[in-house]
Amino acid sequence: MPLQKGSSQQAIGSNIKELMESGHPQKQAVAIALKEAGESNKDCWYGVDAIYRNTKVHK
Repeated sequence: MPLQKGSSQQAIGSNIKELMESGHPQKQAVAIALKEAGESNKDCWYGVDAIYRNTKVHK
């Protein structure tokens, strides 16, 4: 499934969930989702932590 476009927390969280379910490690999934959203890791790390905590991914 293609990743969602947009830089909202909902889009980034959904992309992280999708990437982790497809087998990517957490850090790699976050980096890919942020790159897709056009955000940098340095600028958004605190927001990503909140998004990840609210993303339900069970392995």
